Amino acid sequence: MFTVDYTAKTLTIVSNDSTKESSYTIQVKATQGIYAAYAITKTFVVSVEDLCDETATIAFVDPGTLIDTTYNVYETATVLTWTDAAEVTSTQPTSRCGAWSYSLTQSDSAPLDTDVFTVDGVAKSLTIQTNDLSKETTYTILVTAWQGIYTAQAITKTFVVTVSDLCDETATRTFINPGFLSATS
Repeated sequence: MFTVDYTAKTLTIVSNDSTKESSYTIQVKATQGIYAAYAITKTFVVSVEDLCDETATIAFVDPGTLIDTTYNVYETATVLTWTDAAEVTSTQPTSRCGAWSYSLTQSDSAPLDTDVFTVDGVAKSLTIQTNDLSKETTYTILVTAWQGIYTAQAITKTFVVTVSDLCDETATRTFINPGFLSATS
């Protein structure tokens, strides 16, 4: 973590290990030749901080297309997408803290119903489509986002997807008497 170059008179501090986050007391002692009794000493403190390890640096901005949605059974697929720039921000760049990762689950952390939902993490999309009337319900979806290895600082957002059956609305049904049908004996 600490490298001293006595020729260049430099101290270099480099670490990718977040467990090294701490304050370190460094003492520099300068002497000239045989005059060690006349050494000059300087002590200072170096604080090593993991700038990515702060929840204050991460915040959802705008839910983008991950908003409450109604999907009707038998319709073509509805695709909701998101992008890093529109969905999350951080005061730290991905080059320092790592790329953003996402998970989408039901609000109780159970997996999404794969008969209704398809998540594509690479394309950052959620596809909603089903022809199964038994899937008619309301799903509360939990989106979890974290940067790099910092899962402890994950941020969350929920939104609702209502899967409904348009044909199940009695107000849209009208019985028409065909009139031309008659009974014969």
